[in-house]
Amino acid sequence: MRHLALLVLVAVPARAAVVLPQTTESLTRQATAVVRGVIVSQQQGVDAAAHRSILETTIRVLEAYKGGPLETATVRQLGRAGKGGRPVLIEGDAKLAPGEEVVLFLKAGRGAEAGYWFLLGFGQGKLTVRRDGAGVPRVERDLSGLSFRKGKPAAAPTTLAALEAVVRKVAAESK
Repeated sequence: MRHLALLVLVAVPARAAVVLPQTTESLTRQATAVVRGVIVSQQQGVDAAAHRSILETTIRVLEAYKGGPLETATVRQLGRAGKGGRPVLIEGDAKLAPGEEVVLFLKAGRGAEAGYWFLLGFGQGKLTVRRDGAGVPRVERDLSGLSFRKGKPAAAPTTLAALEAVVRKVAAESK
């Protein structure tokens, strides 16, 4: 029986990143900056010091709820080199696409990575802004590729206005 269990573990590799669930409040407290913006460009490359493939995404900041003022923010995501040299992100990391309007929970880079920003909580640190049929901005979070340790994350607010209210309140409390 012991050999069968080992065989099953080897035959079924883990595909999801295992993370602690984060609330909007905890992400806000941990963040150096919380911004709403539009993704304007992406550039792939290699971080020679880390020997890792990277994807750098530039966001035009429309509003900084915490850590502003910022005009732009360059988010750096680590991965590995995939086909054609394109970075393959870590499973569960947020997928950022040019043209998207997003709210991001960010941590400032330090040392050699000063000037770059990093997402908090993998996919938990990105919310996509979409307008419904009435034009009301709503936010949604893509948690695909994530498994949660110690329960599931609490649902994020569903409207941009509700999310902004929570983030502003927590950011003001943590000053």
